[in-house]
Amino acid sequence: MEDKIKLYKYRFLGIKKAVIIQARNRDQARVYLDELLPSLDAAYMNSKVVGESVIVPLRGVSKKTENKISYIFVGEDKSETGWMREDDYRAALKK
Repeated sequence: MEDKIKLYKYRFLGIKKAVIIQARNRDQARVYLDELLPSLDAAYMNSKVVGESVIVPLRGVSKKTENKISYIFVGEDKSETGWMREDDYRAALKK
């Protein structure tokens, strides 16, 4: 069975804002987190992960913002990445 897209949410000791990583499995998420940490605020590097949760995105419900653009999860059968720009999604619904 092919791994599906999941969102891994990491909480750090003493830091309110969690880090969310999109990956297909926990091992891949941990690799991405390790690659991302050096680009985050130094507080993350000096802290430790105290919580990890997994979120399965829901079609037409789950949202994300990337580079100030809003996306809706539509599934990988509708989009290569599983995400569609929110304005394109809303326009498709009107058709």
